[in-house]
Amino acid sequence: PIFNPNTLKIIGCESLLRWEKNEYRIIEAAKFKEIANEKNLFEKIDKMVIEKSFKNYQLWLKKDLIDEGFTMTLNLSRQSLTQIKTHEFISLTDKYNIQHKFIEFDISDDEVIDDDSILAINKLKEAGFKVSIDAFYSNTTNLKTLINIGFDTLKLARVTLPDNEILPNEYHFYRTLVKFSRAMGYKVMSKGIENKTQLQIAKDLKVDYVQGYYFTPPLNDVNILGFLNKYRSGILD
Repeated sequence: PIFNPNTLKIIGCESLLRWEKNEYRIIEAAKFKEIANEKNLFEKIDKMVIEKSFKNYQLWLKKDLIDEGFTMTLNLSRQSLTQIKTHEFISLTDKYNIQHKFIEFDISDDEVIDDDSILAINKLKEAGFKVSIDAFYSNTTNLKTLINIGFDTLKLARVTLPDNEILPNEYHFYRTLVKFSRAMGYKVMSKGIENKTQLQIAKDLKVDYVQGYYFTPPLNDVNILGFLNKYRSGILD
């Protein structure tokens, strides 16, 4: 789930695929990505996740578990970004009666590396979808990319967020990133909120969205129903 940092109301969610080996073991994402890459399965997997996510979105609306305007974020690998055609995404949103503006495609900063990727992002934007970028998650973040592509949301990974002990340089760096995003017209999301101190920092810096284990670990498609129902009006801090 994704929250408004001030009201702690659920305003969206990020749909992710995790490989559940058994009831108690989840295969780490990096290992799963390695296998999917090796087998050239990314496009097939992403299509499956996207359709299942849209189906759940429609179900949540019918059960009145989410408000109109709830945003669903979906991760796209570079393979899927460049190979799945925009009209395929449009067909799926039409099938489940979802407005394009409530769907956001999340791109990792190391995936936006060539003209094909940029062209695909622009086509998604032209179709009315939102596009976010996981910035400073790797060592390949390109400021030129952040400036020249009209992203809707800049997601700041946990590695850029101070922990319990707030060092001045860390705080100033994070504040600078938020100011940069504001100047570019981007929304800002703080990922990886793990404690109350980090949440308070996010509030002080006036980020738009927060997400992390402080609120809940990732939830499967069954447990998310209970979570949305229980915290329909917001989660207590």
